[in-house]
Amino acid sequence: MSGFYNRFLDRYRRDIMLKVELPNPNWIKNGHVLNTYKHPVMWGASRYVQSNKYSRDVCEESNLRKMKLRNSMFVVYDEDNMCVQNYTNNSELSKLEVIPIDSNMVVIKCESMPKDLLLDMRYLYFNVKVKCYTTLCNKFVTSETVIDCGNNAASWLCRGLNNGRLRLGFCFPEKNKEVTFWENYKKLSERYSDERDILMNRWEAPIINIISVKSAGSVKCDLDRAEIEKNFHPDIIITSDKPFEEHKWKWMRIGKAVFRNIRPLPKNVDMNDMPVEMKWEMLPTYWEIFSPGNVEVNLNILVHHPSKRDIDSMLEQLPNLK
Repeated sequence: MSGFYNRFLDRYRRDIMLKVELPNPNWIKNGHVLNTYKHPVMWGASRYVQSNKYSRDVCEESNLRKMKLRNSMFVVYDEDNMCVQNYTNNSELSKLEVIPIDSNMVVIKCESMPKDLLLDMRYLYFNVKVKCYTTLCNKFVTSETVIDCGNNAASWLCRGLNNGRLRLGFCFPEKNKEVTFWENYKKLSERYSDERDILMNRWEAPIINIISVKSAGSVKCDLDRAEIEKNFHPDIIITSDKPFEEHKWKWMRIGKAVFRNIRPLPKNVDMNDMPVEMKWEMLPTYWEIFSPGNVEVNLNILVHHPSKRDIDSMLEQLPNLK
């Protein structure tokens, strides 16, 4: 009962926060959704979906006894350093694909392997749990506890990806707290003097990756969506009116889902003046799931712009300049 009560308070608090952050929402259309994806294996093959539900509570979709594909349900990690592999250190990951068979069984395919890997999810629960590490936005170190999928899966994976140190982990996410990304980061930074010592739990504040084809096309004119998928593994691909303007948006709404940019660029920064290599690395934008909802292909992108009332309120809070 206390768990339900705490979750109710958390969600009530989040609703209040949304009203405080956006007291007078002024949403303006700027583009639409082109593609949405699931990535059952982190940095594995992208699975195109017409609609995707985004929620802060990933646990609602997670059940070892009821199979349902979700983002990053499997990771490939190096058993020597416990680091999750990504496309940069192992481009072969994009060959891994997960296909559900029934409520208990999944098949993992690899282009270079003649035989597929069959996993019975009911037995994974009894396997050893290990802690793995990865990065968010190429800056923040995050950890997560995974269930190791066993020696048979590891042997198959090592042959398929041509690396003898790799193992497969199943991510069974923890119940996440209703705190924002920066709230969580601030609490941790108060505990550690050096930000390099900060270790975040990946499920505490779910983050998604959104890329605009307008921005991608301005960096490389012949860049198609398949290449965007392979290099950046976005959750959502969108259109926008101008290149790189999505980097300066603070809030975005798609249907009922509301997302908050965790690292918006200052308005005085012009990405067009940056070197091509830097613009390429900065193509992904990272967004916190602030309010849940379904994102579907062709839905409009709505960007929040402060109303005159908001601006007047902010000006009133500024100190008098004399």
